[in-house]
Amino acid sequence: MSLISVFLPIVLVIVILGFVAWRRRQTRFEERRKIEEALSRPIWASAEVLSSKVLSKTSFGQARVQLRLQVQPAGTERYEADVLWLVDEDAVRYLTAGELLSVKTSQLSPGTVFPDAPWAKLIKTDA
Repeated sequence: MSLISVFLPIVLVIVILGFVAWRRRQTRFEERRKIEEALSRPIWASAEVLSSKVLSKTSFGQARVQLRLQVQPAGTERYEADVLWLVDEDAVRYLTAGELLSVKTSQLSPGTVFPDAPWAKLIKTDA
């Protein structure tokens, strides 16, 4: 058995795993860039919580909450948006159906709805 037949598969596996890790990092970077770009020109809006569901809780006192919001930007028509927010557990009570929230949205991506509160942050849209 030669050294090439032993080391070649190992090197190939390392190269493939490295490529997969690099690609995942690039995808996360692109998603983060899109969020930052959308936040660079925010449109203030109000939103009514149509429904909310706590998906999970973290050990850091936060909860992943799936929301359906009816968003009303100033001077435009209302629309619905599905979002996933990371929320402080104490603030989950603000996300019951019928509650009004102050939010930010983007002209570039109206479906991206950012919370305008220190107790929540956007995880993803179209939850």
